[in-house]
Amino acid sequence: MEKILLVYYSKSGNTKAMARAILEGLYLNKKVLVDFVPVGMIHPSHVREYAKVMLGCPASGKEELEREDFDPFYQACKTYLRDKPVALFGSYGLGVGHWMKSWEERARQDGAILFEEGFICIGRPEDEILDELVLFGKRFADYQP
Repeated sequence: MEKILLVYYSKSGNTKAMARAILEGLYLNKKVLVDFVPVGMIHPSHVREYAKVMLGCPASGKEELEREDFDPFYQACKTYLRDKPVALFGSYGLGVGHWMKSWEERARQDGAILFEEGFICIGRPEDEILDELVLFGKRFADYQP
C-alpha cells in the first residue's frame, strides 16, 4: 500500500474543512494509507516515509504562507519533497491567490513533482467546492507520475 501524508495548518478552520474533504477523496482509493495530521503534530523528517505528500496552508498577511507554524515546517521538510508527488491547497480571504503561485514555484524549485495547480478556496468551502476537493483528493491518490 502506498502511504500518503496530508498535513495542514488552519487557524479559522477553513483549510481544515478543505483537508477533510480531500481526505474523503483519498479514501476512495482503497490502495492507499493516509496519515491526516495538523502541522506541529509530525516531525518534518517523517515526510521522507511517504510516497506522496499533500500540504495545506491558508494565505496569511500579504498573501504568504503562515509564518509561525507552517512556513518553518515547510522549510524543514522541503528536502524530503524532492522527486516526490506533492499537492498544495489552502484558503484565503483577501487578495487573488498569489501566495499559491509563489508556493507552487517554491515547491518546484525544491524539486517536488507538483500535482496539478494548487487548490485554492475563498473562505470556507461549501457545496460544489467540497465536491471538487473530494475529486482533487481522489485524483491525487490515483496519480502515478
